[in-house]
Amino acid sequence: GGGVEAGDDFWDHEYKKGETLPGIALAYGVSVADIKKANKIVSTSLDPGRKHLLIPKISGATRPTVAAVPPRKPTKTQLASRLCEMARAQGFEGVRREEAAFYVDQADEDLDLALQELRKDLEWEAQNQHHMHAKVDEAVGGGGGGG
Repeated sequence: GGGVEAGDDFWDHEYKKGETLPGIALAYGVSVADIKKANKIVSTSLDPGRKHLLIPKISGATRPTVAAVPPRKPTKTQLASRLCEMARAQGFEGVRREEAAFYVDQADEDLDLALQELRKDLEWEAQNQHHMHAKVDEAVGGGGGGG
């Protein structure tokens, strides 16, 4: 007996980019384990080269349509939070979410680019910090003795 053929017992599901095993299983009303068994899949993720999946038929079930899940676009807020985490991981503390959101905007929601820009600015600030503080002290009047 060769491999399992689609036919009376199996649906032949054409796998599309963005679909997941749990999503497909849910649509067909079978378990992920059933699909894996039918297709001799051992790993948790689908082989990118795979085009078809055999789905065990449930008696009386009509073939469902599986909606490929478009990857949900993260919100600006989520991206900004993520940028804060990335900055923190690189040792830049105290990046505010509003600040991060600005960089996310500037970089057209490209986090790597946003992080580069943010880092450039933070490093510049760090290098010029003592100048900035010096100027502030002068303006205040150098810690006056008061009255």
